[in-house]
Amino acid sequence: MLFPAFISLIIVAYLVKMYKNTIWDRFKKLYLSFSPSVIKETLIQILKQMSFISCGKVDLWRGGSHLLVVTGYLTTLFISIFHILSPLGKQYVWTSPEGILVFYATFAVLAGGLSMVARRMVKGVPSSMFSKSSDWLFVGMLVLVAGSTLTTYLANILSGPTDPLVEILFKLNLALEMAWIFIVVPFTKWIHIFLRPFAIYLHQTIIQKEPK
Repeated sequence: MLFPAFISLIIVAYLVKMYKNTIWDRFKKLYLSFSPSVIKETLIQILKQMSFISCGKVDLWRGGSHLLVVTGYLTTLFISIFHILSPLGKQYVWTSPEGILVFYATFAVLAGGLSMVARRMVKGVPSSMFSKSSDWLFVGMLVLVAGSTLTTYLANILSGPTDPLVEILFKLNLALEMAWIFIVVPFTKWIHIFLRPFAIYLHQTIIQKEPK
């Protein structure tokens, strides 16, 4: 139950530090905007990954993998933070609304994550030639968290919430999520999933307030 508070504090701390280092220390002004045009442009940039795609030669494989992982991970995060799944207290069926989120998150993370693994093993492009242990940890933990979420959900459908196997799988899923939060979040590039959209938002805000 402490998961939402812990992850929120980490995200806010990183964003505040980023804002101080990039905006406040440089401009000594408060740059924030709730303008619909700024929010719209920020969302377009994020959804189309325009900044990511513009980094050198267009790489559809890399861009597609990145988009799948981002959307799949955010869906998994949404499921976890708001406790969408209650596999020990509710019987799910194949057509349960929660299933749509679970199935998409799992497909997106596994497809995107395994694609990234393949690229790092092939090493055919500069972006995938050099991998640190944290890079493998990032992808590996993504696959484990998404896979354990799907396994727990399927076990609930097939065996019901009172089956001891469902309890074991759910505890494993929670353990993996906790490991993710305490190991991957503070010490890997994971946090850029929030820093990058925030940077795009600040850039659009400055463009609006400081026109050339």
